[in-house]
Amino acid sequence: MPKTVLVELQNILKDLQSQTPDIIASMIVRLDGLSIASNVPDTVDKSLLGALTAAAMGISKRVVEQLGQGEMKKTLIEGEEGQLVLYGMKNAVLSLLLRKNANLGLIFLLLEQAAEKISKWL
Repeated sequence: MPKTVLVELQNILKDLQSQTPDIIASMIVRLDGLSIASNVPDTVDKSLLGALTAAAMGISKRVVEQLGQGEMKKTLIEGEEGQLVLYGMKNAVLSLLLRKNANLGLIFLLLEQAAEKISKWL
């Protein structure tokens, strides 16, 4: 992938995270789990986040297909200390690690806006 594309994708992630403190980490992941671009603090294992994102998205897609619910859009995984949102795009997944009690309405709005921008570059 050309460096200019990677820089643009990084900028989209940084802009996304600058709009709310609820986003701890953001990552664009290939369907095989490899990171395309990320804005992840040192406290988060980037390789693990990428691999788990791809695995969870694969399972979510299969569930949606098996239940006849159309195309997979997004998955929300909620834990006691935070949440993970996965947003499916054509050839990648946008993964957001969120703080506990994040404003999901705002997150979903920002997520869709960012995914639209990202899709233009992939």
